[in-house]
Amino acid sequence: MVFVTGDTHLSYFKEDAGKLFKRRKGFPIPALRRTDYLIVLGDFSLFWSKKSIFNKENIRKIQELPYTLLFLDGNHENFDWLEEFPVAERFGGKVQICGENIVHLMRGEIYQIQEKTFFVCGGAMSHDIEFRQPHITWWPQEQISAEEERHACSNLDQAGTVDFILTHTCPDTIVQEMFGKVPSRNATERFLGKVAARLPDVPWYFGHHHEDTDLGRYHAIYNRVLRIV
Repeated sequence: MVFVTGDTHLSYFKEDAGKLFKRRKGFPIPALRRTDYLIVLGDFSLFWSKKSIFNKENIRKIQELPYTLLFLDGNHENFDWLEEFPVAERFGGKVQICGENIVHLMRGEIYQIQEKTFFVCGGAMSHDIEFRQPHITWWPQEQISAEEERHACSNLDQAGTVDFILTHTCPDTIVQEMFGKVPSRNATERFLGKVAARLPDVPWYFGHHHEDTDLGRYHAIYNRVLRIV
């Protein structure tokens, strides 16, 4: 089984990871195993401060969970810390192994999980940068780079199509259509607009906007947990 859920902001909200997922709407009752996956669609924020006892305790608790926790990077992550984790091959693509059952799904990769293919692209723009400190509460790596875009396009060229799209934010046009917000037209959302044009019918799940709502193939996920496989 594969499930998706939205932003957890574990460090921001001082959430207890051992209890958080159990409280989320739609979390499965059946017993899960390591071969079952819960995917956090960015702003996981588990890896925020190396010095924080709170962070260390949450890492320990997640590694005690029976299933495997996969996550996309959002915009509120400590990217300097994430970059220290080793890159490995898993699910047919590159990942970072961050714990016994904690795996970072990297931008532009295409994975095969339980016989389904997933195009993944984390990242988004923070709208409160002026109130944050570089490399302490904000990281310039939060948005997709030109190199990451090229890598993603190359993977999509080879794959042709996929079964699911998982991202942190969504295409700029969908921001306005779903949430009534003026699109910021930042690099990540512009790139996702190109992905949308290439893959017009693929189911799309994303977080970032702190809402649970659906529009056609687009599904904004926040507090709910959806089984997709």
